[in-house]
Amino acid sequence: MSELITKDMTIGEIVAKYPETAQIMLNYGLHCVGCHVNAFETLEQGILGHGYPEEMLNKMLDEMNTSINETTDKKTIKLDDASVLKINDLLRSEGKEGWGLRVSIEFHETISYQLAFEERKNDDDVLFEDAGIKIFVDPESAKFLHNLFIAYVESEEGAGFKVEEMKS
Repeated sequence: MSELITKDMTIGEIVAKYPETAQIMLNYGLHCVGCHVNAFETLEQGILGHGYPEEMLNKMLDEMNTSINETTDKKTIKLDDASVLKINDLLRSEGKEGWGLRVSIEFHETISYQLAFEERKNDDDVLFEDAGIKIFVDPESAKFLHNLFIAYVESEEGAGFKVEEMKS
């Protein structure tokens, strides 16, 4: 299990990155989630400063990290055969063998998916892999990512990658 949340992170940082953990903190009686100082107070300071034992901090950390990892483990990104071939061709032609595919989500009037090649994953990225291709997703996009299917489509109108959510 990855430890995405640590006791040294500020409560505000945790809530910003992993909003689903706010309810876990509230369940433990840590109401700093909505406090104006949560941008400065670490999770450890919040727990110990309110007189809660360190064992509670460790238990809450385990629960939050388990929750995030379980949610992440249920998410997938799948590539069709044509997209695998096209990605590998592009990586080879650009001299970027071994690089990965960055998938990010942008919100405008609708959701749009951005694809780019990147040499390595950032420390806080969520890593997926399909057909030997590493796929990097930033934590903010990962919150909204469900199960994606990426296809390479050629038609009379042109060619390109089509990203859509897979139905369960």
